[in-house]
Amino acid sequence: MMHLTAAQATAQREGLQPELARTFLARANLELARGGQGSPRRAEDLLSQALALFEELGMSHSAQYTLNRLSALSSCPGRRAHAALPAHLTEREVAVLKLVAQGKSNRQIAHALGLSEKTVTNYLTHIFNKTTCENRAAATAFAIRHSLA
Repeated sequence: MMHLTAAQATAQREGLQPELARTFLARANLELARGGQGSPRRAEDLLSQALALFEELGMSHSAQYTLNRLSALSSCPGRRAHAALPAHLTEREVAVLKLVAQGKSNRQIAHALGLSEKTVTNYLTHIFNKTTCENRAAATAFAIRHSLA
């Protein structure tokens, strides 16, 4: 992802529109390939940006490919579940919150989900902000109220 972000910045800076569109497409594919760690909403946004550029540039084959990817993503049955999560939490944030509600430490959560402790801390910060909870106990209560635990 780091290299694609750098490629995107270079393409934008140099005005390389076809490369920028391809970079958007590659970043979207990476988001989708990351499974639970990726974001379908972010992938959809990247695909939309790529599609707009491909159409603007008259790159019809690439535009059609991107449109097909976008259509497949928006018709994906699992996609609707993301919108139903409380406080706009992601699936991964819910997974972390469930483990918090079980009384797990950051280290235990990191081990269970294959993450670093720093990543778990970042997820908890996002969870606390989105749920307006100040601590793990309040987040646990939120999880229970919303049937996440």
